[in-house]
Amino acid sequence: MSLGGDHSILLPILRATSRKYPKLTLIQFDAHTDTSDESSGQRFHHGTSVRRAIEEGLVQGNHVFQIGIRGSTESASYNDYAKQAEIHILDMQGFHDPHTRGAFLETLREVGGSNPCYLTFDVDGVDPAFAPGTGTPVVGGLTSFEALNMMRSFRGLQFIGGDVVEVAPAYDHSEITSLLAAAVAFEIMALVAMTRGEGVPISP
Repeated sequence: MSLGGDHSILLPILRATSRKYPKLTLIQFDAHTDTSDESSGQRFHHGTSVRRAIEEGLVQGNHVFQIGIRGSTESASYNDYAKQAEIHILDMQGFHDPHTRGAFLETLREVGGSNPCYLTFDVDGVDPAFAPGTGTPVVGGLTSFEALNMMRSFRGLQFIGGDVVEVAPAYDHSEITSLLAAAVAFEIMALVAMTRGEGVPISP
């Protein structure tokens, strides 16, 4: 279990994790795809971490599942890389469509199977009404309940770890973002504990 920091910590975590688990499935809660080629003139940035991970072969694009994507984009071509890499994206419109959400989860279980899963949770995936303490808030996101409930639907997948990132206490109000982050961390650890407790072999 890792606690950020911004989302740039994901890249070194995956560099280490993929050595033991080369068939990793990445599940990402986020308002953004983090697939920019560069941001603020930097190739290694919290907005580029998923793209760098795919380019380095740490995870295959079609083994990346992103939940909560929304908001304006920098250009018409912003989402091109995600499409080319065959990343599975459940945006907020899709999340609120039971058929689309169900198909997304079915594909996740088909791809994840008995392979190891890693969950990365950017708190800006949750609406700023529930998580104001982050540097890149985007309205129209998940509620706290929706995020936690979605995580609980992952039971049965084989989790080997996870992280919570992008909590900015200076922007928080009444510590509600910190409370959410702590709850998310607990849920991730519960998923890992259930994986270990069920004793299901995880393919290396």
